[in-house]
Parts: sequence; C-alpha cells; structure tokens
Amino acid sequence: MTVVFAGTTVLCLVVLAVIAIRVDTSERESRIATESAQQVSLVADQVQFGTHGLELGALDQRTALPDDEVYGVVSGGKIVLASPSQEVLPTDAGLATIVRSMTTTTTVARFVLPTSTGEVYRWAAVPVLDLGRVGAVVIVGGPTPGADEHRSLVSFLTGTVALLTVLAALVGHAVSGLAMRPALRSLERQEQFLVEASHELRTPLARLSLILDVEGRDPALTDRDTIDRAAAQVRGLGDLVTGLLARARAQDGRADLEFRPLRLDQLVEAQVREYAPERFRSSADAAPSVVTGNPELLAQAVRNLLENALRYGGGGVVDVTVGPRSFAVADHGPGIAEGLRAEVRNAGVGAGSGTGRGLAIVEWIAEVHHGTLHLTDTPGGGLTATLTLGATDERTP
Repeated sequence: MTVVFAGTTVLCLVVLAVIAIRVDTSERESRIATESAQQVSLVADQVQFGTHGLELGALDQRTALPDDEVYGVVSGGKIVLASPSQEVLPTDAGLATIVRSMTTTTTVARFVLPTSTGEVYRWAAVPVLDLGRVGAVVIVGGPTPGADEHRSLVSFLTGTVALLTVLAALVGHAVSGLAMRPALRSLERQEQFLVEASHELRTPLARLSLILDVEGRDPALTDRDTIDRAAAQVRGLGDLVTGLLARARAQDGRADLEFRPLRLDQLVEAQVREYAPERFRSSADAAPSVVTGNPELLAQAVRNLLENALRYGGGGVVDVTVGPRSFAVADHGPGIAEGLRAEVRNAGVGAGSGTGRGLAIVEWIAEVHHGTLHLTDTPGGGLTATLTLGATDERTP
C-alpha cells in the first residue's frame, strides 16, 4: 500500500513538473522570438541602400540594444560591420548558412549557431533588399536569455519532486499503518482466541474422555451414571465456549459483557466439583458471597486457578477460600519467585511446561470486573492466587 501511494504521488508530481517545465520553455521561446524580431528589425531599419551603395546610418549608437547583444551586417559575402567585434559573430560556415537562407525569405529567421569563440548564441537574421534583391543581411544575437533561470527552475522542481516523494512515502507508510492496524489487531485477537480456546478446552475434554473410557467400562457403574457425568462435562464445555466467545466479542468491541448478581461461593463450589473434590479443601464465610459479574468469565477464572494449582501444586491438597467479593486458591508446591510473578501474568509466559495463558486470562477477567489478581506466598510454601472483584457501582453493566 505504501509503494502504491508513493508511486502514484511520484507519477503525479513528475507529470506536474514536466508540464511546468514545458510551459516555462514555451513562454521563454515565445518571448525570445518576439524580442529578437524587434531587435533585428531595429538594426535593419538603419541599414539602407542609396545612390552611394550601402548606408549604415547610425548603427554605431547601440543604446537601443541590450549590452550583451551583438550584431553584424553581411553584404556581398563579406562582413561590413560587426559590433562589438567580428569574433563574437557566427563562424564563416554559420554566416554562409544564414546568407543562403535569406535568399528564400523576406522575414525574420532564427538560428542557433556557435560564435568564432566557441560560445553558442541564438541569432535572428533579416534581409535588406536592394532593387528587389537581397543586398545585405542583418544579424543580431546573444546568449540565450533566461537560461540560468530555466536551469534554476528545473533544479528546483527536481529537488521538490524528490523531497515530496520522500514525504509521500513517509505519509503513505503512516496512513497504511493506521489503516491496517485495526485489521492486524483483529487478526491478533482471533489468534489469541484460538490459543486460549485450545488451552481452556484441553482439561474438560480430557476429563470427559476419562469418564467415557474408564468409568464406562466399570461394571459397578450403571450406564446412567456414566451418561450423567458425561452430560455434566458437556454442559461445562458449553459454558466454557460461551465464556470464550463473550470474551472474544468484548475485546473486539462487538458486544458488551453481561453482568448480573450471582453467588460467588456457589460458583466456586460448582467448579471444584468438576475436578477431583478430594484434592481440594474449601472454606467460606458464613454469609453468602453475592457479587455482580459475568458468570461464564468468573467460572473460567476459577477453573484456570484450580487447574494451575493442581498442575504445579506438587500433588498436595489445594485450599480454596471464598470471601466477600473474592476467592483464593492456595497450593503447597514450589511456588513462583517474586521477581517472576509479574512476568507469568503475560500471555505466552508459563511457570513450567504450560502455555502461560491461564493467568493471563484470569488477569483480564479481573480487569473487566474492575478487580485485581494478587499472587502471594502460601504459608509453609507454595503460591496463593487471590482474585478480588470491584464494587458493583464501579462497573458498567
């Protein structure tokens, strides 16, 4: 896109520059033609043929011509007058060309010929008639007027085109970056959604596979037991996908998250039951913990913290505590060094062999609930992750 924008700009600038140069050249040529015709006519008016032959009149007075103009009179194949000197007139070959052309015209003719000193001048010539035939030729010439100004114009336009080309490339790059940025962000969000979906779906799919593979073969269990547990896992998968889609749409600006009052203690208890309950030790305040939030996202946050605790907790019991507008998951594993706790919150950075998406998702869920995620040491060793939700009036439903 930048190349197309810059290329189009360069093409337009070059066309405009060429037009400007051609217009300047045409106007300059027209002006030179008019001025040279006037000057050669002025000199020719003072050259006459009388009873005594060629009369040059007052040609010695050159005040009517510019200082850098030269003129001469050729008659009978000889230079009869040269001002300021014969060296500044055209060469013999050039003079012969001018005289020959005067035999076929009675008007002003123009030439570009070198002088005897090697300089190239513009010349205007006109015949002077004697009894109906060409008796003499008057020539007037000089350096091309306006040549320096024309070269300056060409240089200026060339430099301007080059400068504007660079500016066009920079502006095109900036504009294309701004135009492509939303698309790139959308692609990044889609990629992030796919990665997070695979991360979140991995554990429930493994549990469902285990139920169908192991418990389905156990003759002590009825088919109804297996079906009921599998159905619960499927419902959990549906809730998980709903949460993932809600998050993706919210980040993409296509939908607002739905917040409603819910029992945080019941939500946490339901997620604990989905795992191995014997691995968890739960405690809660006597009063119900009622919060306003998005149930799918909060369930996703609970699942991520429970899964991290089971995976990195060293195989011990995991303590789950629910308080007013908060819940904490504490394991008794090796924990995470304090200097690494900020880093493991970033997507793609894991504390062990994981993908590093779990805590990043929980961090985002805490932010949309105007809450915080704190990682602290568990007394006796391990890591405690505490998610605290913001007050109800701090959030836009």
